Amino acid sequence: YKTEYQNFVNWVDVNFLVEDSPDKSGLMADYHALIYLLGPINGITYGHSMTDYRDRAIGNMLWAVANWTGIGKARDYRWDGFTIVARAYDWVWSDIVPADRTKIVNWLADVGLNTLKSWSSDPPWLFSSDYFEGFYPWYSGLAFYGDGIRDADAQSLVDGFNTWMLNGKWLDAQNWVARNNGGDSEYGNYMLGHPIRHIINIDAWRTATGENYFAQGTSVASPDFMRNHPKLVLYTIKPFGKANS
Repeated sequence: YKTEYQNFVNWVDVNFLVEDSPDKSGLMADYHALIYLLGPINGITYGHSMTDYRDRAIGNMLWAVANWTGIGKARDYRWDGFTIVARAYDWVWSDIVPADRTKIVNWLADVGLNTLKSWSSDPPWLFSSDYFEGFYPWYSGLAFYGDGIRDADAQSLVDGFNTWMLNGKWLDAQNWVARNNGGDSEYGNYMLGHPIRHIINIDAWRTATGENYFAQGTSVASPDFMRNHPKLVLYTIKPFGKANS
């Protein structure tokens, strides 16, 4: 995939100074952080130094912390930006000075706790876009778990996975929908685009905890979502090449 990765690096370089807002899909901190995390790769041409990518990732995170306000509003949870910051924080953690770590963690913790408080006893719109486009508090909790900053809040956020994903909630619901020939709880292009967020959510949990809900089911549902998802993708792109044809 060197060609594809070179194209990715080129795109990041062209957009190196872009400052996105929450209303434009979040920022690019994780793109810069990923390039820095992977380090120089033989055969790949870079437009900036590795430290430039690192510093840009950290700068973008701090920009978000300073500018993204209104975290108590439900609409803010429908964007990827909070997840992007959590991911970038984890990837460049060792290079962030303690004062900036504290700023970022406080912001992520407050966002996560406000999200949990905004939910009632049942996940909002169990089968709708609000899950796929939402913000997952446990994702942020995993990013700063054990950092010595807001540790009790990190535990509360991580515990939210059991409360809101299992026991007949979001993870079980998506597996239940996919139990025959695959599928998720949406249709058309949503059916192909939105599951990416579900996959990232579950893969982050697998990476951090070793609990692989791609392969293992629960007392409520078998792991049919991932088992049948490739079949669903093939079905939706044939015979016309895109889901809405």
